[in-house]
Amino acid sequence: MVRQDSSGLSDAKKPPQAEEFRRLLFRWAGSLAFGVALAQACGGGVQAEATQIPGRAQASADGASKSPLSLFRFSAAEGLGEQAGVSRRDPSDVLKAGRSYYVWYTKVSNRPGVFMYPSGYSGAIWYATSRDGRHWIERSQALGQGHTGAFDDGGVFTPNILAAQGKYYLFYTAVRSPVSVTLPTAIGVAVAGSPGGPWIKVGNNPVLLPSNDKNQFDNFRVDDACLITQEGKYWLYYKGRQQGHSPAETKWGVAIAERPTGPYLKSSANPVVPSGHEVLVWPQRQGIIALVGPTGPQKNTIQYAA
Repeated sequence: MVRQDSSGLSDAKKPPQAEEFRRLLFRWAGSLAFGVALAQACGGGVQAEATQIPGRAQASADGASKSPLSLFRFSAAEGLGEQAGVSRRDPSDVLKAGRSYYVWYTKVSNRPGVFMYPSGYSGAIWYATSRDGRHWIERSQALGQGHTGAFDDGGVFTPNILAAQGKYYLFYTAVRSPVSVTLPTAIGVAVAGSPGGPWIKVGNNPVLLPSNDKNQFDNFRVDDACLITQEGKYWLYYKGRQQGHSPAETKWGVAIAERPTGPYLKSSANPVVPSGHEVLVWPQRQGIIALVGPTGPQKNTIQYAA
């Protein structure tokens, strides 16, 4: 669903807390199969700067160990399961438009010439729809590699979605051809009038590039866009990696723009989170929550900033 906020920016409706946790857990599903978790009950929100992620045992008031997973019931997401020779990975946030749910993801087939299968680097972006969030139908390719010589002619992967100003914006990571682990990445965006496309890549792509400063945390890789609207602007959270550093040393940055297509200006406060290989943020109350995965000095935390 799409709403018109007070700033005049049209944005995806912020879901209630149970929907936020379903969004969170869907995005963290396995790389070869998707999963869905439906919250039966959720707490009152994050109370500290960093607390443990769902699934990590926490001590209750009486000293007993209690897992937040007891608040959820889990079921398989049908229709997007494992398939021999096919990798479906990196699911986007789930978007509800009209009566249907939409999800975008990287899809790669194990064929001759594919780089490091099941890596998504040689992938294309596909999408699927559902009426109930459980049963999914794979539709078609949403976005493919660019023309020869383009910044995205090697592969497009790690998509995410933004509904704004009556349109849909599909953000994605791209790499040039021939694909190699030594190549930097960039972030591009395509726009459509409906979530089913057709998608048109914007003329000012890429909208986010690695830093030219060799000392910056993101001088080699920018990836995994996650968009929110805040203070009448578009905040693009991303992960960055420095040349010569491992994926375990990934950090998060944010870049801000007046329009969904940019230009995006990186924050002087970057990196905003010094940990986490996957990016997931969402608005909560008067601030923003970040889920940090199992890498880096602040691993396995949920963090809040206001």
